[in-house]
Amino acid sequence: MPRNPLLTTSLSAGLALCLHVDFNLLAADELNCVLCHKYRGLSRIDEAGDFRLYYINQGIFKKGPHKRIQCKDCHIDIEKIPHDPAKKV
Repeated sequence: MPRNPLLTTSLSAGLALCLHVDFNLLAADELNCVLCHKYRGLSRIDEAGDFRLYYINQGIFKKGPHKRIQCKDCHIDIEKIPHDPAKKV
């Protein structure tokens, strides 16, 4: 049976995409924080009336100093997802 080069190329490309893992982001996101914090509208008005934005820009995040640490290194009060309001760091 002759092989279909288009099918082979498509399957190879699909497999490569599925296996692509950004290990820097995974290392910093052990609690899957980015699952929620990737949304630009994630924000609220705090008790003092100040606007708080909780969005994580993944492009900036992966290039900055946060790529080398885990979220829990600073956010030590977060134990579960979804979490209660986090303490300020």
